[in-house]
Amino acid sequence: MTDEQQDEPQAPSLETALRYRGELVRLAAIEPEADAEVFAAWFDDPVSTRLAGFRPVWPMNRASAKERLEQWAKATPGTINFAARTIADDRLVGGIGIKDINHVDGNGELGLSIYSQDDWGQGYGREMIVLALRYAFNELNLHRVWLTTSGFNERALKLYEKLGFRHEGRGREHVLLDGRRWDLVYMGMLRDEFEG
Repeated sequence: MTDEQQDEPQAPSLETALRYRGELVRLAAIEPEADAEVFAAWFDDPVSTRLAGFRPVWPMNRASAKERLEQWAKATPGTINFAARTIADDRLVGGIGIKDINHVDGNGELGLSIYSQDDWGQGYGREMIVLALRYAFNELNLHRVWLTTSGFNERALKLYEKLGFRHEGRGREHVLLDGRRWDLVYMGMLRDEFEG
């Protein structure tokens, strides 16, 4: 390659191209009207909603679910939310988003949930995270993505570690649940640690 060829702009690599689609799920726009029923049903499962950080837990009707989804679907500065739908049948299985996006420092907080316990352990969460990290690092040009989870959420901790998130700290006895205090675990990943 000549010096002149090295100075020419290169086309984006297919390796780093933005993709919303994996093998199991795709990230899609939230559709408040269509998604409200599934979202409301999720609130009937206090285990799932507690793990996602909703406390206190309460039943939600379709109208309230639609209203919440409309808020999440609106473009707000510093936040982007996606619905996660299965490739096989386009079924809504969860949601993932990046909030508190700080372009000056290049970081944002990741949050996600798989709505039904029947869908846990199927690989959806892993793939949702990889797609969202690819978006954060390649499209938003972030340097660091961080998240929090409760110390009792061992399933999530194992997944985050497996994906390459590193422990960055703990908020001691930050979460009160059923009369017991739990630490809040802070984890993060830098762009050069991402292997997705």
